[in-house]
Amino acid sequence: MNILRNILMFITSIVLTLVPQKTYTEGLIGQPSSFLPNEAVTENDKTVSKLLFRGLYTYNKEGKLVEDLADSYDISDDGLSYTVYLKKGQKWSNSAEITADDLLFSAFTSEQLKEVATDKIDKYTIRYTLPNKFSPFLSLLTMGVSPQVNVNSKVQPISSGPYKVLRLKKDGPVIREVILQKLNGSYNINNITFRYYENYNQLFTAGKLGEVTGFISPEELSWPSFTKKTYFQGGIYYSLIFNLRNSKLNNLDIRKKLLAGTPIEYLAEKRGVRVSGPISESIFTKDDIKKQTYDPNISDNLNLDLTLTLPDTKEHIECGEDLKEAWKKLGVNLTLKPVKSDVIESEVLEKRDFEILLYGQEVSRDPDRYVLWHSTRVNYPGLNISGFENIRLDRSLEEGRKALSEEERMKHYNIFQEVINENVPSIYLYHPFMKYYISEKVKTTEGANIYYIHDRFVDFRNWDIL
Repeated sequence: MNILRNILMFITSIVLTLVPQKTYTEGLIGQPSSFLPNEAVTENDKTVSKLLFRGLYTYNKEGKLVEDLADSYDISDDGLSYTVYLKKGQKWSNSAEITADDLLFSAFTSEQLKEVATDKIDKYTIRYTLPNKFSPFLSLLTMGVSPQVNVNSKVQPISSGPYKVLRLKKDGPVIREVILQKLNGSYNINNITFRYYENYNQLFTAGKLGEVTGFISPEELSWPSFTKKTYFQGGIYYSLIFNLRNSKLNNLDIRKKLLAGTPIEYLAEKRGVRVSGPISESIFTKDDIKKQTYDPNISDNLNLDLTLTLPDTKEHIECGEDLKEAWKKLGVNLTLKPVKSDVIESEVLEKRDFEILLYGQEVSRDPDRYVLWHSTRVNYPGLNISGFENIRLDRSLEEGRKALSEEERMKHYNIFQEVINENVPSIYLYHPFMKYYISEKVKTTEGANIYYIHDRFVDFRNWDIL
């Protein structure tokens, strides 16, 4: 029976490829490695994975956590056990039903859930038991669920939609195209083809020849047949991180003067959207605290020699040059130290070898910032890069993880934001723009900003090809 079903599915896929259908073709750089949710690492692989797999929960356009595969959940009185109930009748692309067995396997292969005990209650119910209270737990369940049958099918897996992998086009071992077909949902565009190129020169040539209808570009382009769609990425921010281990920067007055002399709006306007502190673009953003502000009339004679370590890219070096010019008013001689992106981890972060670092960090939609700012994370591989330690801040982050109500969490994260604002361990700059070029033949929606690059198809159901 399974053999017959597979034959029918294969014949159907061939017939559908011969019938004219609306297809959106995106050009990507590199090669796919794995689309499985627990293995997708690159932004390209995560993009495809998001189209293939659904999680128990997802975030809507307002940033609220809502049910996807899940129907509902219960939480125990002690806040340690979450019982999640699946919606019944949901199918994989091979027509098999999605059950608690799939949730059990997904939890077993998830790095994020490795310390969580997972038990199957019945066919549609699963229980997660945590070692400690962790209020952001449901946000971990946004990762896609994958069945065990996918273990050896990393780029052509069984999926749950809204799309499935129809077929691959290969040139020997090299994958040239991954073709997705609409599986479910009210989408106008039937197929999405991801076409892979070795470098941007090849990709740009493909765009000019009409081989692709959309692509991300690191540089500004002006092509008559393409329209630029600019997103800002709410889940990534760039900031100036002060190394508080350095005696020159351990002085709060110095940091406050550097802040006052930093033209944040000017630095941000060409590169992205200004960041609103350590919890930005969130319902937890504390808007009534005094924001980091620039004083255009400031002048001083700090007589300081400082070094700014930054990624060795044109955009970041230009940002550094703008900052260098602005800080001259303060009597600061700023030296730029560009570092190749592939060695920042080993040469800068691991050794904590910097005075000031211009650096981009990724954050989750949940307001939890424990891994970035708690004092237990000051040493590598911890991500408290500045080395900032504060008992009040630590307590707010610890309690924010335990509190289950939104109101109580808000109280703790307000304290966290106040402490960061008062002590200036970093200067928050901008959420970077993503420049996405789309053929004029494609009708898209406006104003759908994204949290991560791999979320760029979040409103794809409203796109169409004219």
